[in-house]
Amino acid sequence: MSKKTAVSRSERYSHAMPFGAAIMPQGGVLFRLWAPLAQAVELCLEEETGQQEFYPMDSPAAGWFQLEVPAAAPGALYRFRIDSGLLVPDPASRRQFGDVHGPSVVV
Repeated sequence: MSKKTAVSRSERYSHAMPFGAAIMPQGGVLFRLWAPLAQAVELCLEEETGQQEFYPMDSPAAGWFQLEVPAAAPGALYRFRIDSGLLVPDPASRRQFGDVHGPSVVV
């Protein structure tokens, strides 16, 4: 008789994407964005109070930007600032705070 292994619902329906916010197994969050026309992208971490902190993202390949933030966790609010101007939510976000124009939420 074969032994069944219990698989949680979240594991069964999870899918790793090459973009968006990914919670890392060792803790922290990897933020990734595809922005082929951008020269530079910054990660904006926000508080519910509106306080913002900006972090420059690395570009490991043309059009891709990423940054791993060890202190980030589920529930963190974030956006991306493109070329020091346009502040946008994550187009691959799984949840928004407030409305579609508000910051994205790490889930």
